[in-house]
Amino acid sequence: MKRYLALLGVILLLGALLAFDLTARGAVWYFFWSQTGEEVPLAQVRGMVEWVGNLIRLQPRNDPLIPVDHTNVNHY
Repeated sequence: MKRYLALLGVILLLGALLAFDLTARGAVWYFFWSQTGEEVPLAQVRGMVEWVGNLIRLQPRNDPLIPVDHTNVNHY
């Protein structure tokens, strides 16, 4: 139980420090702004969550010089 309380305390402390930095436009705010282009702290956090999600998502395979399938099919 003490371990969970300590972990909760660390998470709350880091969240408070992040909130303070974002409202004071510190180093974290500047990094988030450079990655997302957002100036509002909540939008920056949302943009960073999406940015990190792109790093773990499987990217499409777009190798050059590979023929595209089904080019002779009319889609309409």
